[in-house]
Amino acid sequence: MSAIDRRDFLKDLGGSIVTGAAAWQALQAIVPARAEDAQVTPGIVQYRPEMEEVVRWIEKTPRERILEEAVDRLKKGLPYRQLVGGVFLAGIRNIKPRPVGFKFHAVMAISAAHQLSLDAPQADRLLPFFWALDTFKSSQAQDVKEGDWTLAPVKESAIPSPSQARQRFVEAMDRWDDEAADIAVAGLCRSAGAAEVMELLWTYGIRDQQNIGHKAIFTAHSFRTLELIGWEHAEPVLRSLVFGLLNGGKSDSAAPFDHNKTLIGQVRPDWAVGKPDPSATTALLQTLRQANTKDAAAAVVEQLNKGVSASSLWDAILLAGSELLMRKAAIVTLHATTACNSLFYTFRQSGSDATRLLSLLQAASWVTMFRDGARSR
Repeated sequence: MSAIDRRDFLKDLGGSIVTGAAAWQALQAIVPARAEDAQVTPGIVQYRPEMEEVVRWIEKTPRERILEEAVDRLKKGLPYRQLVGGVFLAGIRNIKPRPVGFKFHAVMAISAAHQLSLDAPQADRLLPFFWALDTFKSSQAQDVKEGDWTLAPVKESAIPSPSQARQRFVEAMDRWDDEAADIAVAGLCRSAGAAEVMELLWTYGIRDQQNIGHKAIFTAHSFRTLELIGWEHAEPVLRSLVFGLLNGGKSDSAAPFDHNKTLIGQVRPDWAVGKPDPSATTALLQTLRQANTKDAAAAVVEQLNKGVSASSLWDAILLAGSELLMRKAAIVTLHATTACNSLFYTFRQSGSDATRLLSLLQAASWVTMFRDGARSR
């Protein structure tokens, strides 16, 4: 089965397992994603053995049989959330997050497939996950060709104590140390709550634009998917995430981060109570069409200090990303929209004023980098 894009896959799905009216009726007979399946049960805190079993059959089933196998298991009662978690965790274990992109989209697209499932007509709700299953098998095969990477067990003897995990993690991430960060994030997952762990990762997820923003995208989608399948699966997911975030080491793509951190202290303390201003949106949009990374961030600070709401500035940034895509449909401009969306997600999820401001400033700077990147290609 050759690689196909999402639209063609959904159009041509009838050519694989759904051949003829009878097969289509059988597919529709499967219980689709339900509202209660999409909710995270507060009492779920342990890794369930049946999840490992789901991951294993997804890993082992040949691509040409994976959809048929999924239909059979769903008809026998496989819960929707276990299918979501199985595909996601199979990708985490089997697909190398370096570079963060390309074949790794099989992992980063899971939460989007889930959202499509929720929004689709009832009879079509499983189609996005059939696409996700097929995409995983394609990426799994590609990973095998490139060396057959697998997420190895963490080095248990080196995991820091609960009192040291946070500091060890920050130090390792700041010096771009793969091995130290891996064991530190494992310790952090075991000793801290979801909000505390993700608060640290929001900052590192938006640190550099390397891989055309995929690091921020991976961070956002990791949290989105863990919210669905349960935080008990966080440790392997965040180990993969950290491995991806440290890809490439420190580079020029992280330069705006260091500069923008210095600007946070220049923003008025009550910036969060600004007022919407369409004229400020238009003004910032015009600035983003020509400014460099520093001037773009400075323009955001100026508008915030004038009392303009952050929402009006986000409007300008998201419009700027969309405008780039409209002007030139290409891989770089496409990711101007998806990366800015992930930075906006960070802004909405973080509980830290500093991180929220930093995500806004980074988004403004990144738009100019995407603009210049599109021109050079």
